[in-house]
Amino acid sequence: VTTLLLTFTDRMPGFGGSVRDSQGRPDADATVIVFPTDGVWIDRGPMPRRLRSVRTSRTGDFAFAALPPGEYFVGALTDGIAVNWQEPGFLQRLARTATRVTVRDAQVSAQLTTMERIER
Repeated sequence: VTTLLLTFTDRMPGFGGSVRDSQGRPDADATVIVFPTDGVWIDRGPMPRRLRSVRTSRTGDFAFAALPPGEYFVGALTDGIAVNWQEPGFLQRLARTATRVTVRDAQVSAQLTTMERIER
């Protein structure tokens, strides 16, 4: 190797937001899912970097950290329908109503997205 370039950062890209129920109150019982818009949801391995889920906090907030840069869909779901969320068919249906988010290299989005939970 004649040339080697290493890039270090103390800022991992990611984003966060909040989920509200149908009355506009913080939703502490939602699962938030993030997945890539490119439709590559198959052959992702046991620990996918671009396909994740988190539960909301008591205040309805959520955060995703250390996501690779790219375009993502984000959706909030009830526990009952979030059971098989990693199945490609489920993600394809969710993509129709999900919010689009762009994660840029070493940039953390400070803007929070408020979304309503999907219940069906």
